[in-house]
Amino acid sequence: KGFYTISINDVTYNVSGGSVVVFDSYEVHSYDFKGTQTNDNTVLILPFEFRSFLLPSPKMKINCPVINDGFFAGKLSSLIDDFVVDKPYSVQSGALSLICSLLKEKLTFISDSDVEDTALLRKILTYISENFK
Repeated sequence: KGFYTISINDVTYNVSGGSVVVFDSYEVHSYDFKGTQTNDNTVLILPFEFRSFLLPSPKMKINCPVINDGFFAGKLSSLIDDFVVDKPYSVQSGALSLICSLLKEKLTFISDSDVEDTALLRKILTYISENFK
């Protein structure tokens, strides 16, 4: 709940109550709480394995990650609570597929000129995460 500024890859967005923010895994992000409001915000960090469900092409990225639609945010939050939180992986996967389809209708996409650099960075971070010890 509340008003935030969220930075994703050095671009700052103002997020007010009833918003949905979606960004890709491994994108650099931060947020700063600015004040209280009564409506919930939903922030989704897209798991890498679900990129193909959301993005129209591997060479595309989300244009603007903020959806200012309180009704949609509420429905999305309910789906997450009912079918993702503490559910078996098979149920979570089905729900995330549905959620990605709903998000695809609300988001716009642009060509990602840095797709090769991003893929390499993702591989490096995955390797470090899996082999840290």
